[in-house]
Amino acid sequence: MMRFKDRVAIVTGGASGIGGATAREFLREGAGVVVIDLQPVDHDYLTRDLDCSPDALRSIRGSVAEIDDCRRAVAEAVGTFGRLDCLVNNAASFVVEALEVAKEDWDASWSTNVLGPTNMVKAGFEHLKAAGNGSVVNVASVVAVVAKPGAWTYHGTKGALLSLTMCMALDLGVHGIRVNTVSPGWTWTEATAAIIDRRAYEDYIVPHMMLDRCGETIDVARAILFLCSDDASFVTGTDLKVDGGYSAMGPEGKTNPV
Repeated sequence: MMRFKDRVAIVTGGASGIGGATAREFLREGAGVVVIDLQPVDHDYLTRDLDCSPDALRSIRGSVAEIDDCRRAVAEAVGTFGRLDCLVNNAASFVVEALEVAKEDWDASWSTNVLGPTNMVKAGFEHLKAAGNGSVVNVASVVAVVAKPGAWTYHGTKGALLSLTMCMALDLGVHGIRVNTVSPGWTWTEATAAIIDRRAYEDYIVPHMMLDRCGETIDVARAILFLCSDDASFVTGTDLKVDGGYSAMGPEGKTNPV
């Protein structure tokens, strides 16, 4: 499929993980892609085994918490490819603190997880509007609606992002721009591997998923591309959970089929 031929996407936090998988899927489907990330972007990794031109991918080092970096990313997209159609706000701070949280921890979480998407939309608004069918996807999380102990910062900011997305959808809809969220559940990424090994993940996390398997980055990436595509042209202000049924399963868990 080449749903995004002649279209242009920006993916924040796109050097690896869900963002990297999303950038690869956009490239696979014909888009020009700009990645902004605090980490260096391995262009060979993101384009490996894809039938796309190396010139289809551009990247900049920067933070979505800084409006000037967001403007640089938009300028790179428009200057290189001439337009901006899709914005995927995936960059995240994984600070997890609660009662004893310091102000700098709140600042780190809020500035990336909430202010970051706001900065990117502000920087890209005129070009998304000019595209005529612009799409913004904010990557939230199922933790926005699932309480966990000791996690005010990450969970709280992801909850704020759900509300922010609905407000964005209302204000930007009149300009032809759709705004939605994708909410991943447990997904196997580099960040996940830093806190739990794969065996433990499969033993302790997977039993809480209806589909009996690990969530992979490609699962989330394909949901993001659906929301950016014309297939979702009448979808806005919506949260799409990609969690293998994790957030829908009650305390009794799975039972044997009848």
